[in-house]
Amino acid sequence: MTASQANPGNRPRVPSPEVIRPDRLRRAQRHLRAPFRLRLSAGDSGEIITCRAVLRHLPGKRLVCRASRAKGDDVIVKLFLAPRHARRHFRRERAGIAALQQAGIPTPALLRPTTLEDEKTPLVLTSAVAGARSLADCWPDAEDPARRIMIGTCARLIARLHRCGYVQRDVHPGNFLVAPNQVLMIDGDAVRALPPPAFLRRRRRLANLAHFLVQFDPDAERWAPEALEAYEQQRGLGDHPARLRQLKHLMRRCRHKRMRRRAAKVTRNCTDIAVRRSWRRYAAYDRQWHTDAIQPLLDDPDRTMDAGHPLKEGNSATVVRVRHHGRTLVIKRYNLKNRWHLLRRCLRSSRGRTAWRNAHMLQLIGIDTPPPRALIEERWGPFRARAFLICDHQAGVNLSVHWPRDGQTIDRHMHALPALTGLIDRLHAAQIRHGDMKATNLVVDAGRLFLMDLDGLQIVRSPQGFKRHFRKDCQRLLDNWPEGSRVHDALRSAFANSRGAVKRAAARASNGAA
Repeated sequence: MTASQANPGNRPRVPSPEVIRPDRLRRAQRHLRAPFRLRLSAGDSGEIITCRAVLRHLPGKRLVCRASRAKGDDVIVKLFLAPRHARRHFRRERAGIAALQQAGIPTPALLRPTTLEDEKTPLVLTSAVAGARSLADCWPDAEDPARRIMIGTCARLIARLHRCGYVQRDVHPGNFLVAPNQVLMIDGDAVRALPPPAFLRRRRRLANLAHFLVQFDPDAERWAPEALEAYEQQRGLGDHPARLRQLKHLMRRCRHKRMRRRAAKVTRNCTDIAVRRSWRRYAAYDRQWHTDAIQPLLDDPDRTMDAGHPLKEGNSATVVRVRHHGRTLVIKRYNLKNRWHLLRRCLRSSRGRTAWRNAHMLQLIGIDTPPPRALIEERWGPFRARAFLICDHQAGVNLSVHWPRDGQTIDRHMHALPALTGLIDRLHAAQIRHGDMKATNLVVDAGRLFLMDLDGLQIVRSPQGFKRHFRKDCQRLLDNWPEGSRVHDALRSAFANSRGAVKRAAARASNGAA
């Protein structure tokens, strides 16, 4: 047989993806790339499945892939890689899917259980739903009517699960699949039975709905009444005004918890952030942003700053704009003024770390701020010294330039007013105080407003304490323009027409200015 007969048309042969053994799969880091193949146990006649795409990978713990079986049907493969916990999570996943099916909730069909070839790595196979996308992927492209339908459908599914005595503890948009004719719920591993006391069940149910809604920040408050109405109708509950107030209170608590978790997550290795630490140094940086060309900047930020354009030179902080390999960045160095300042700061969290955490928290709730790219801390063991925060440079002008100090701005510049009142509303909903709400810390660019200088920003959990701090922020903002000027009056009017608590805070600030 000639080569042309063996390969008709002389087409180049595409090599088959390699078969990865379980021990190598456990050692694989985040760079694992599809396609690759997996061999099932002897009980499945050593069938080989081809993983076409990696959907989620927690190295050494869990791997979720879209795959195809030998007979051609598409499946979702969920492998449990941690040797000590694999069997427990495998049983929990299957039990959770069974609970979803018992509650009558659409979920991908569960296929026969199996393991990989080592007989020690269990995996769950479910059918792949044609045309399905996660709610997280569908949401940005959907219009309001479609969003309203999806929110209501998800709320009814959550209510149906609660009515059967279960709760999905990790209820977020990624765990709902939107198919052409239905919405499905996935991730049985997070499905648990509700605790027995009746009052605890009632609170846990509403808190679970609140946890789902805060994933849609910054517009979560907007969808709360409709989601609660759909939830109550599904469970056969009567309309009760106090329930909406309680839901919003629980949403605030869930939002704080979510923000604190995010702040803790960005200071350790995770999907988005890489961390390198030694006795003399700590560095955290955005994985997607980092390249080999960026590494010299992280190794010696002082040298890069020396070649940059100074924006601020002070005893406590130095801010420089730099151009580095085609990127315009801003580096803020938090200085130590003297030995006494060093002693006071060395055992505390650095101001750079505080700003790094706060920037990620604000992004989570939809408040615009320049994307944080890297945090560097100089250390000597547990003792901290200087810190560097690297962010993207934000184009635009600050609010003191956009609205001049005399406050007599022109009409076309007032488009920033709705963005400012929206920012104030979001800070209020999350009970966040900025601490230095002056015009130079707000940058206007293409109709959007960016909040800067985040090392003094703080969540205030006490409602009374927050009102006091919020009133100070409003006062500090109004002080940027003289009383009676057009900007001052417009701001006071906008605050007065905003939500009730903002109205009271702005009125008190205005009275104080008078």
